[in-house]
Amino acid sequence: MVLNADTDIKVRFSNNLAHSTSGNSILLAICVLRRDSGSESTISPDGWISDLVARRALPLDEAEESARVAARDMLRHGKFKPTGRSKPASEYLLNYVRREGDMPRVSDVVDVANAFSLEYVVPVSVWDLDRAPAAAYVFRVGGEDEAYVFNATGQSINLSGLVCGCAVTDAGAGGTPCVNPVKDSMATKTTELSELVGFVMYAPGGVMDRERLEEAMRRAGKVYAQYTAFSVIGALVLAPGESDSISMLRPNQSPA
Repeated sequence: MVLNADTDIKVRFSNNLAHSTSGNSILLAICVLRRDSGSESTISPDGWISDLVARRALPLDEAEESARVAARDMLRHGKFKPTGRSKPASEYLLNYVRREGDMPRVSDVVDVANAFSLEYVVPVSVWDLDRAPAAAYVFRVGGEDEAYVFNATGQSINLSGLVCGCAVTDAGAGGTPCVNPVKDSMATKTTELSELVGFVMYAPGGVMDRERLEEAMRRAGKVYAQYTAFSVIGALVLAPGESDSISMLRPNQSPA
């Protein structure tokens, strides 16, 4: 299908993620980004990112360390163990920054997402909505036999027990997984040509509440507008069992 200007993206957070085996809940902060036609930012995010990198060279403070530990614990579902190669992407990023003294650069939309992950010490995913053109998404636990390729060399990750964002094209179906807090699918990764992008922050409910995540989404809108050619066109925060929708009105479109 094609995502039309008047499409609403529906997002549902499955109730089977109300609590991990560690007892920690997950909250999702989700927004949709749209590239503004003919707009390119002339302001570089390098100064902001450099400041974040310098902060992360220091030990985490008590609140940040609590967020790091809780981000791991919230992923403990069934047999899934968020350790080693299965630890949250936010920990990979933190370790890279401390080792290399800089943050890896991919593209403006990904770099800002990674900077948010680095700042809040929780995992963040971004994906190309036009490469997963569904009008509905469900975040649920991955099934026993589910997996996807996550890099250009063809390596795959087993999704059993791992929270996944899935594109739903058939009513009642569980959808096709495309993102998770460890590694995102190669099939829906963003490119320099991406026009519509999904952004999700996976937050431990015991450490970050809804109010803080709503503020994070407001900040995301400001930061993307300042440093990139993308604007946030809709955002929401979901707890397990909740659902909502984001309007997809494109430029020069207005509600009927």
